[in-house]
Amino acid sequence: IVQQWDNTNNNAVTTDNDLKYPSMQEILAFSEIDKPCILNGEFDERPPSLNWYSVLADLSVTDGVSGKHSRAIKAEHRENAKRSGIWQNIRPDCLQPHQWYEVTADYYLDKPSKGITNFRCDTTIMEGGRFACPAIGLRVGSQLKDIGWSVGPQSDAIPNKPGWHQIYGVFKITEEMSSEQISIYVAKAAEGVDIILDNISL
Repeated sequence: IVQQWDNTNNNAVTTDNDLKYPSMQEILAFSEIDKPCILNGEFDERPPSLNWYSVLADLSVTDGVSGKHSRAIKAEHRENAKRSGIWQNIRPDCLQPHQWYEVTADYYLDKPSKGITNFRCDTTIMEGGRFACPAIGLRVGSQLKDIGWSVGPQSDAIPNKPGWHQIYGVFKITEEMSSEQISIYVAKAAEGVDIILDNISL
């Protein structure tokens, strides 16, 4: 904004000849800052699976932690206990080196082959076994890294929400990690167990 002299009225007037407006690229960059690192973590987009992909499993939509008023994603027909689940790429600008981040998710387990709903896993089992609980991990380049584990005791996990439990973790981004493509995934429950997920946040 500049001031120019108006000879007619003998006073200064303001013009916007030099006013610089942000470019469309700059506007889009600012809008990206406001986005969460995980997109559609509550599965309320259309379709509910938007931004999520399956790994050695089939995805379907079911009721979420708030019952019929919410949506969740079920990873079913899981072929591998360690890898079968869901994943999503993380934007490169979202995770900054030397910063700590918190990750959470709500989950419910079924074991249809045994006719079991509300399957109870063992939160002391980090990996493997018939009662392993789900976990959250990062894929950094070609490396897998666990960052969040099931919270115990399960009976106190989510009050008034029978069968729903939580995964929680914190992690720090290193310089080496920041130069790689990073994805987040949820898997690790025992083979043959369906993982129902809601409210995934980072």
